[in-house]
Amino acid sequence: MNRFVVVVTVAVLTGACGSSPVSPTSPSASSAPTPPAAPASQLTYTLSGVVFELTPSGVMPIEGVQVEEYDRHQFATTDANGFYRISGVSAGRIGVGFEREGYQSSRSTVAVNGDTRFDIQAIRR
Repeated sequence: MNRFVVVVTVAVLTGACGSSPVSPTSPSASSAPTPPAAPASQLTYTLSGVVFELTPSGVMPIEGVQVEEYDRHQFATTDANGFYRISGVSAGRIGVGFEREGYQSSRSTVAVNGDTRFDIQAIRR
């Protein structure tokens, strides 16, 4: 009788757990599927950096500079540390420029293939 109980118990447990063994390091059958990666055309990144000028006393960040990403016409204004951040930038070569009274306007092309840092040196007029 004990042998019958053991055989029935093993059969029930095997049926409930599935017929293939599962190791703790392999994915289980009940794991949710991984969603597909977004196409590269939908990926966006962050462009950030510091706008600064070189002075006799060293590098000085510039507050209040309007930095523009020309492809989507997105803007950011630098903070007290000269830092700007523009989110939602597409991969590729993009135009970036800035304006601030008392400084020469500037426009550059930046290659973006991930979150990108682009520091800008401003020159007084």
